[in-house]
Amino acid sequence: MPDQKTISQRLYVKGGSGRYYMDARDLVGRRIALVPDGERFATKDPDVAFRMAAKLIADLGTEGESGTETRDHAAEAHAAERKIVHFDEYARRYFSHRVSIEKLASSTAERYNQSLRFFRGFLQKRGLGNIPLAEITTTLINDFLAHRADMPGIRAEEKMSSQTLRNDVYALSGLLEYACEEGVIRDNPARKVRLPRQDGKEATFLEIEEGAALLQAAGWFDLYPSPAGCRFLEPLIGTMLIEGSRWGETAGLLMDDIDLDRGVVRIRDNQFRKLKTRHSRRTIPLWPQYREIIVPHLGARRAADDDCPLLFPSEVTGGLLTDIRGSMKTLAKAAGIKKDVTPHVLRHTYGSVRIQTLDRGEPVALFTVARELGHSGVQLLEERYAHLLTNRRRLPHVEYRFE
Repeated sequence: MPDQKTISQRLYVKGGSGRYYMDARDLVGRRIALVPDGERFATKDPDVAFRMAAKLIADLGTEGESGTETRDHAAEAHAAERKIVHFDEYARRYFSHRVSIEKLASSTAERYNQSLRFFRGFLQKRGLGNIPLAEITTTLINDFLAHRADMPGIRAEEKMSSQTLRNDVYALSGLLEYACEEGVIRDNPARKVRLPRQDGKEATFLEIEEGAALLQAAGWFDLYPSPAGCRFLEPLIGTMLIEGSRWGETAGLLMDDIDLDRGVVRIRDNQFRKLKTRHSRRTIPLWPQYREIIVPHLGARRAADDDCPLLFPSEVTGGLLTDIRGSMKTLAKAAGIKKDVTPHVLRHTYGSVRIQTLDRGEPVALFTVARELGHSGVQLLEERYAHLLTNRRRLPHVEYRFE
């Protein structure tokens, strides 16, 4: 076997990759990537590289099958090297596939894209830049999570929530899993990442009397609207509060989605928006209090000569409403509610109140409530929604009225 000096002279690191190659031009007329068995790319370990180089030199110095097999292995390693796929181009292709083929909802697509952008920024900060997918390791993803955890949350005084960190891992894992399916990488390192524990905080929700006060305030605002204000706040708020729909689902509802004959509200895809997940497509009982609110609004919409099928069109653009947070803050203040009332709080409230209702005289099943909220199972409901209201009234249906 050749001495260590001879082997060391043949070893070199290619570029800034940190991967070891052997100069075998005098033996086989080319350089050889030192790729360990079971791996796709050259090793970064100098000891492994030395041992592999010593074995290759010994094999190449003999005639017969061993030399042929080594040459074939080197050829395969070079072929693998030519197929290296980097993060930037693959992320663009992956994201395009998910949007065009899987028809992601715009909000979900933006969240995935944002998570991938944060990861790319982390790579840039680390000096790694547009690295090959195969160089993304579990350790690197853990470092990324630690980096994200130190960033401020939505409010400057808060840290990034555990759910946001989990979403970042889900987005990256989806890309790497897709790369595995295409044979670009051998395994998905994100599978081994230990996800941050969920914070376990209960969702903010309204008491029944607070919901009643909010609807009452919305009704008064509809009777005496401000020049720049929304003119159908009561049915809009009522849809989220009494029917439990998400904000995006509510803004994209069509008039035909309200089926008065069957007594249901249909949540489905349409030309204005896509749903969040496949489980989001559902029907929700059209509760009596909501019928009282929506029938007059539905009549007014159908009488309007605007050729717009939306149930709640923007009075400015004639298309989708985009934001009512300002109106909700004003409503909450007028109703004397000190909580931060958002569309998601209204949805949480529906889940809380619905859990307290009866179904054919018996407590409603959690799975029924989960399906009405567009969830695939009851786990999230048990973790975030299944809290008891201070006012524990068992009602036959969801409603918000003063005692």
